[in-house]
Amino acid sequence: MTISITDQKRIAEDYAAYLRDESNVAGTGVAELCFPETTDDVCALLRTAAKKKHTCTVSGGRTGILAGAVPDGSHTLVSLEKMNHIYGVGFDTEWFVRLEAGVTLAQLNEYLRRNEYTYLTEQVPARAGGRPLWYPVDPTEQSASIGGTVATNASGARSFWYGPTRRWVRGLTVVLPTGECLRLRRGENGRDGDTITLPNGCVVPMPLLPPQHPKNTAGYYSEPAMDSVDLFIGSEGTLGVVVEVELRLIVEPVGILSQIVYFPSDEELMSCFEQIRAEEDVVAIALEYFDRQSLSLIAERRKHEGGMSRLPVIPERAQAALYIECPYMSDDDLAFLTEYFDGLFDSFGVAPQMTWAGFEYAEMERMKAFRHAVPEEINRRIAEYKKQCPAVHKVSTDMAVADEHMRDLFSLYRRELANAAMPYAIFGHIGDNHLHVNMLPRTEDELEKAKALYRLFAQAVVEKKGTVAAEHGIGRLKKELLLLQYDADSMRAFRTIKKILDPDHILNPGVMLK
Repeated sequence: MTISITDQKRIAEDYAAYLRDESNVAGTGVAELCFPETTDDVCALLRTAAKKKHTCTVSGGRTGILAGAVPDGSHTLVSLEKMNHIYGVGFDTEWFVRLEAGVTLAQLNEYLRRNEYTYLTEQVPARAGGRPLWYPVDPTEQSASIGGTVATNASGARSFWYGPTRRWVRGLTVVLPTGECLRLRRGENGRDGDTITLPNGCVVPMPLLPPQHPKNTAGYYSEPAMDSVDLFIGSEGTLGVVVEVELRLIVEPVGILSQIVYFPSDEELMSCFEQIRAEEDVVAIALEYFDRQSLSLIAERRKHEGGMSRLPVIPERAQAALYIECPYMSDDDLAFLTEYFDGLFDSFGVAPQMTWAGFEYAEMERMKAFRHAVPEEINRRIAEYKKQCPAVHKVSTDMAVADEHMRDLFSLYRRELANAAMPYAIFGHIGDNHLHVNMLPRTEDELEKAKALYRLFAQAVVEKKGTVAAEHGIGRLKKELLLLQYDADSMRAFRTIKKILDPDHILNPGVMLK
């Protein structure tokens, strides 16, 4: 059954939140807001839309920051939030979970943590110590829907070790813009030369692209060893609606040693980080960087929250911080990690009072609050600036390069931001050489300077064979960046893929491609 709302006034007043996402871009309204409850409902919706040539925007948890879920000019907004059933877990050659696309990360993680599973296969092996199963992909927003994370190939802090969503997807159920339903399993429909043939016989030509950064989310995925499943992962809902997902799982580690380490300079942090990344005997699943400005924002956030704040006091000498996560399976593993890091930090002159370590769940949650405090304080500060100048907004990069280019790019960021006297904070996934430069313009003049810096940084990244979109995709707001990263032939190939699967441009018009 599909719940359908067509009263324009009711949509605007009672469902205004569905017309925007975390980008703070608001849609102009839709003629119809639909809440399908089953795959058959989605098929019927899209068959009707195709027949009437009604455009549709698909909405999940609305946690994206590039307006991909904003129904700008669409006739129908389709929310998948009621498709939130977890069918259960199973085992063949590996553990997996099967669920509907509207399940959130928080719901999946809570289900796995309870360790009370419905089993989809007759035979399941015993797990050491009866440990729960674990989905290690860790995007920032736990309210993100699984379908949305597949559509954007979401990653997050742990992508350094575990990779993005794509690596964990075993199968998909996708509804095409025609209303036809495809059930795809990895390994059943691989790329053959320069085409992929879908189960319905549709032949999709795939472009030969230059080698891409492992975290690239700009444009459609095209690699020689790809599978039909990969065509829809990261396509931002422009080729089909993901309605069901099958994800790989692993057994949860006994614990995770989490640490925040403060350094007196960026140089010392960089050298220490590079040593950790190169260490074969230490598995660091997350390596996150925070610059001096980010630490100042955390201190400001702590002051704003008052005595109930969970945020720590930032040491006065701290000029940068490194967040580290290392899993362990035994007390001996934990003892080894503790001894290794004590020796490493001592070799860099980091005093014990400049470190914060923990492995209990509550302590990990406090450290997550530390990580999230930076973007939260940035958003609060921008909201204050907008009171004086409504046109301003945050300008945030999402770029990554190979290891050998990281230091040069970081130096470019610092130099150009200083020259422009631009307020900023740099933080993010240093393990993947994927730092977010957040520029905080206070005036329209500073906003134009920030946009010019963004273009300068993007051009430098492209010249270094990096990606202009390493995590968040393109959405509606960064389409011009595709023209920097890809040549005219590649762009024509992307449009051909879209035309074959969505000839009338029914799905997510204005997302990714113009």
